[in-house]
Amino acid sequence: MNNADYSRFGGLIKIFDSTNNVPPLRELRDGVYKVAASHGDIHFLIQGNLVPPIQNEIITVMFHGDLSKRNSMSPPFFAGRGVQPAVASGPLISFSDPIVESDSQCSLSWYAGSSQLDVPQLVSKTIDALTDSDDRDVWMMGGSGGGFAALNIAHAIKRPISVLVWNPQSAIDKYNPKHVRNYFNSAYPELVPSEEEYDVSGASRKIADATGRSLDLSSVLSNGSSIERILVLQNYNDWHIIPHTTPLVEALDMKQCSPGIFSDGSGSRIAWFTELGEGHAAPETTVLVKLIRAIYNSPGERLLNTVALLDSGELFPVKSYKSRPLDCRKFIDFISENLELKLFKNSAAISSDLFVVGQHRITYRFSLVRAGELLTQSDWIARMDWPMYRENTPQNGDIVTTEVRDGFGHILFTLEVRFE
Repeated sequence: MNNADYSRFGGLIKIFDSTNNVPPLRELRDGVYKVAASHGDIHFLIQGNLVPPIQNEIITVMFHGDLSKRNSMSPPFFAGRGVQPAVASGPLISFSDPIVESDSQCSLSWYAGSSQLDVPQLVSKTIDALTDSDDRDVWMMGGSGGGFAALNIAHAIKRPISVLVWNPQSAIDKYNPKHVRNYFNSAYPELVPSEEEYDVSGASRKIADATGRSLDLSSVLSNGSSIERILVLQNYNDWHIIPHTTPLVEALDMKQCSPGIFSDGSGSRIAWFTELGEGHAAPETTVLVKLIRAIYNSPGERLLNTVALLDSGELFPVKSYKSRPLDCRKFIDFISENLELKLFKNSAAISSDLFVVGQHRITYRFSLVRAGELLTQSDWIARMDWPMYRENTPQNGDIVTTEVRDGFGHILFTLEVRFE
């Protein structure tokens, strides 16, 4: 049981026994509602709903991410409650993930559902019921795991939809294995292996095959998407970039058009790599509010133009264009001509007059090979030197190689030097 506590929201207003009975948004007042299903319930919150609506309002739909820090807070859990009044551009519809509600050991389940409950279908049908006859624009939003949910569910919505996500996951099995196993164990106990630390990729494929639900957005979006506008806001040094953002950029056929900004041919689908903080840092609430206002206040403008204008301004005052990831595949010859692999007494190092550590998120992987056998290998590292001889003393004929990878995970070329 999820032990739902509605007291902090003023109580539960109404229970609908089917998504077919959910009325249009304009007929509902602020508060918490529940759609009852045979194996679980979907809670949603409405906030800031003016009846009748004022001119130029935009509907915001929010999804929460990981709730590891929920402590003793009881469900349901609603994101965006502080953002909506600050944006002040229309009502908020916020959904609580029923799998997270029902299991305190599961802090993130991406609104991807369970073997008993098709959460994406229930949520998408609820949104359709609330907004299908509404002529206001609808923007769906979320960060990290909530970003996955926004993109996944938006793909199933009948009406035109726009999406803003920050640092999203794009494939559930490429996230933290502990979180993934907690979700799989809770939602699909009959489909996962019995051992404690099983392979999450294999389990993900088995679940997708059994349920017909995609747990990888790149396969969904690459087949064509009805989503009108997409803005992926990505922190420039987040580990998510290679396993999660790169597949999204490629699935949506985005090309680099300026440092840190990628767009499709229409200018309506954007990936913006900028300085949010360190690592998997979300935008501060005040910054997120300014970003949403800028988008909402430019309804007729191409999304690419709005992002370019914001990037040149003070929304993110600390800029490091050389530290933003760059798709370097067009510059392979230039980069290779300006990098040299050198061997020293106790290390191997990359020498360059043009490139510095961390530039454009370029990383290196050093290897020591003897008679065709790999003796030792570094991780992918930003530093340009490697103390490889601590455990292996090189011999004549040994080969040191360095693979060079850009910030999106594309391996560009390999440098090689023989030890004489």
